[in-house]
Amino acid sequence: MSKQSISKLERGIYSPSIKTLMEICEILNTPSNELMNNKLNNLRILNYRKK
Repeated sequence: MSKQSISKLERGIYSPSIKTLMEICEILNTPSNELMNNKLNNLRILNYRKK
């Protein structure tokens, strides 16, 4: 996933496909319902980007 796509996702401009959503969940080791509903999503994504 490109930095541009992640930025759009964080800003709510982009909605990932189901496949991409599941890949994000796997990378973050997070259930999909938590990823979609948790307000800490941006922090997790930002922390992942730092790795």
